Amino acid sequence: MENRLLTKLASAGEQSRENVTRETLQQIMDLVVATGLVQEPEVVTNNADELNSSADLGVLVVSRRKVKNLTQEALSDLASVSVGTVKNIESGGNVRVESILRVTKVLGLRLLCQK
Repeated sequence: MENRLLTKLASAGEQSRENVTRETLQQIMDLVVATGLVQEPEVVTNNADELNSSADLGVLVVSRRKVKNLTQEALSDLASVSVGTVKNIESGGNVRVESILRVTKVLGLRLLCQK
């Protein structure tokens, strides 16, 4: 992760100030947050989405990914999972819990289980 951050910072530094795109800056910030160097502010609400199926989780992940202006490829890089895993989560497919937790963490989602 740190290597990707250093590579992205180096490539941004080589560009003229006018050519650094908003997308490049967002990717750098996402990498900084993902490495744990800076904590992204957590938005806490009392409204929780109740998930009744893997398809519900998929809809939530797609929505949050788009809000954060991330592609499936960028999300997979930040979460250290394959693009196929992101696609499976978003389509409600079978995915390892560890992969779901990695993706939701990058998106700033917190999963709670109730008994």
